[in-house]
This record gives sequence, structure tokens and C-alpha cells, in this order.
Amino acid sequence: MNSIAAYCMGEYLLCGGDSPEPGWIAKNLNIHFGHGPFQVFGAQYEPFVNGLAVMLIIWLILYYMYRHKIS
Repeated sequence: MNSIAAYCMGEYLLCGGDSPEPGWIAKNLNIHFGHGPFQVFGAQYEPFVNGLAVMLIIWLILYYMYRHKIS
């Protein structure tokens, strides 16, 4: 069941659907933290660091579901 949750999170939280806009998680990370923390390695690596942060959040959600046996 977690694989279905991971697929749904990837479809609905990572990308903006059919639009080229960032997904819900990335948009809210930029709203709450700004662009500064993601430019720690330079402006050219901002999308990469932002993507790492988004994947970390999704991994933490899936890990929480695993630890609490939520299927």
C-alpha cells in the first residue's frame, strides 16, 4: 500500500500536474523558507537542493507510515 501512497505523492505533490509550475511541497518550501537555504551551494544548484528537500519530506512521510504500520 505504501507504493500506492508513494505514487500518489509523486503525482500530486511533486509536480504541478500538467502545468510546468512546481509542486505543492516545493512551492510551500519556497514560501516558508525562501530561496536562500536552497542556494547554499550556489544558485546553479538551487533546483537540485530543492529537489533533495522535497524528496526528504516525502521519504519522511513514507517512513512515518511504515513505522506506524499505516497501509
